[in-house]
Amino acid sequence: MNKMKELIQKEFQKPLEDIYEDIFLRVEAFENEKWYDELLIYTHIGVCKPEKEDVEEVRKALKMLGYETEESVYDGEVYLKPKPRERPCQSREEER
Repeated sequence: MNKMKELIQKEFQKPLEDIYEDIFLRVEAFENEKWYDELLIYTHIGVCKPEKEDVEEVRKALKMLGYETEESVYDGEVYLKPKPRERPCQSREEER
């Protein structure tokens, strides 16, 4: 278990762009973090509202779990929501 904690701490030191999904990582690996409840909320409904000082860590944890997120500010509160996926453009003729 200590190796998992070390791995997570090592990943948290990286910028968000350099973090990749770990298919073997589970949400429970973060259960001792103060923002664990926000992580669970996101994994269940797809949006959460972590404290401002925790937003970066929550985004990194979600990215390690395979969720691409983006920040959205509403009434001064920061929310994390799914990042829209880019879809290739198709012409009308290709759709037929």
